[in-house]
Amino acid sequence: AVAQERDGKLGEARQSYQAAHAIKPGDGKAKAAVTDLTARITSMVTERRDKAQAFFKERKFPEAKAALLALTRDFGADPQADALLEQIDAFVDAGNRFKDLQVQFGNRNFSGAKAIADRIYAVRPDYPGLVDLKKRIDEEFDRENREENLSKIFQEGVVEFKKKNWAAAIAKWEEVRKLDPKNELVSEYVEQANQKRKEAEDRDYTEGVA
Repeated sequence: AVAQERDGKLGEARQSYQAAHAIKPGDGKAKAAVTDLTARITSMVTERRDKAQAFFKERKFPEAKAALLALTRDFGADPQADALLEQIDAFVDAGNRFKDLQVQFGNRNFSGAKAIADRIYAVRPDYPGLVDLKKRIDEEFDRENREENLSKIFQEGVVEFKKKNWAAAIAKWEEVRKLDPKNELVSEYVEQANQKRKEAEDRDYTEGVA
């Protein structure tokens, strides 16, 4: 125990003193050494943990992790150190994902970006810059989906128009116009379909009279 203490292996030294005290409970020297080492270790663990916490707050994750791993190596398991290590790993993972998120957003892959943003937000909602970027992604994602939906409905109207199903074509294009009132192109298509329907109705009437 004395040799271990001299080499700075305080955790091991305390265990050896505890073993010596268990073998010879009446040995006051071993008991006193255990008490002294426990106080010193507690102080050192607190100091190292605080240092790691400071690194963490400064976003110096490698330094924080190294300090915590050294703490557990020298003094054994420490619940608070383990909890902080988990936070560091989660934050680093979120940081890597955030970089990927920025790439996906820059490439206008809003569907992929939204999936990544949602995953980060689930574990690190307070990640710097995430909320604002997530809002922009959600807006672009909704806009893109809206445009795809409008295009789909519009094409369905085109199919009906080619089949000369004027009423069905008009219904589809009116749906588009309702969702996108400023769409001048669809208004022209509705006008054409109405004209075609009127011509068909007039023709049917003339043929009926004849």
